[in-house]
Amino acid sequence: MDIINRLLKRAWFRLVFIDLIRTFAVTLTVAAGVLIVWRLVQSVVPTPMSWNVLAGVGAGAAFAIAATWTLVRTKQGGSVARQVDERAGLRETISTALCVQHEQDAWSRATVEMAGKKASSVNLKEAIPVETPRYWPAPIAAMALLVIMLMVPVLNLPAIFGSEPTIPQDEQDVIQASIEVEQMKEELEAEAQRLGVEFDLEDAAEDALFPEDMTPEDIQAAAVKQLTMLTDKLDAKMKEEGADKIEALEKQLQKLRQPGPGPAQELARAMARGNFDKAREELSKLAQQMRSGDMTDEQEQQLEKQMENLAKQMEKLAEEQKETERALREAGMSAEQAKRLASNPDALKEALDKLDTMSDAQKQQLMEQAMAQAQASQQCSNMGQAMSQMAKAMQGQEGMSGQGQAAMDQLGDMLSEMEQLQGDMQSMQAMMDAAQSQMNKMGQGFCQNP
Repeated sequence: MDIINRLLKRAWFRLVFIDLIRTFAVTLTVAAGVLIVWRLVQSVVPTPMSWNVLAGVGAGAAFAIAATWTLVRTKQGGSVARQVDERAGLRETISTALCVQHEQDAWSRATVEMAGKKASSVNLKEAIPVETPRYWPAPIAAMALLVIMLMVPVLNLPAIFGSEPTIPQDEQDVIQASIEVEQMKEELEAEAQRLGVEFDLEDAAEDALFPEDMTPEDIQAAAVKQLTMLTDKLDAKMKEEGADKIEALEKQLQKLRQPGPGPAQELARAMARGNFDKAREELSKLAQQMRSGDMTDEQEQQLEKQMENLAKQMEKLAEEQKETERALREAGMSAEQAKRLASNPDALKEALDKLDTMSDAQKQQLMEQAMAQAQASQQCSNMGQAMSQMAKAMQGQEGMSGQGQAAMDQLGDMLSEMEQLQGDMQSMQAMMDAAQSQMNKMGQGFCQNP
């Protein structure tokens, strides 16, 4: 019976495949017909839809229905045996063997044995050939017709025959304004995702984007309000996270000069340009050269002198508070007072509280400037100390000691921190520019819809 069972199993798979092809041709034709009717309905009732999705869903549903129906209809066992007997000309040999396979009399055993011999000689490819369904042109024709209909623009029959209801111009303007605002939101969301900036328009004005009793001007005004809130939040976030600090530090480092010939020239140049990413890369190159021993004795001596020079320059920059001093002098303070208060934020706050020639907003702005300047000066001092330690660790020895390596790592961490902060500020600034650009577009809309 093993030979017979294997034959029947193979025959069942073959019958299922053949029936699946036939059934799928029918269900695919029906699915294409439904989509054709749907396309025709669009000519009477215009409705937007994604035909790529509909076509995929229709084909998938047709296959799923065909597969389910085939599995339900094509059962294993006697029905398969009868088809094998009929198609292979075995005169019910296989079917009879299935019926008497559990009997123990001589005739039954002889019947099963004879059926097994005949089963081993059956060629299923010839007995049950896989053939193309007779009605195969139907699904191809239906799909071809659907493709042609999708290539042809939908005819708006109500508009052609003049029976389409006219939408008042005011309502059309409202719809157009709402579409423009939605497009604005999508563009901003895409830009925020590209920049990696958190995007959050105020919920308070969200309902204004889907108005019921609002004019186009009201919709545009609500959108401008949202954009204004967004730019204000971004500006506040930039100040909170250190925009003023990074700007002050960049101005301080612009005064950095080349420390003389040697391997650290590119490092100094990148720092002077405020390119912290490049500066970190150059520092990593120097560290790698020191560890691998690729530097000559002359280059190591030059690097030591360069680090000493840069350390002195950084310490000098840390002591400068010229921007804050200038602002204090413009506020009416003497040069001596400005120099003393610029380096002492607490004393500066106390002095500003007593100053009557400035508004509260001006005082706040001056304090923020002074704090940013103080933070930048502290950063310069920290980097200068790391450079000084590197120079000391190189004196009188080859390569870099553990202490010098620790100082170099500390400097690298500070450059990485500045690089990250600078990148965040640039991303948020780009987001603010995008929001401002959208505000300008809304402003043009105001001019076009007086």
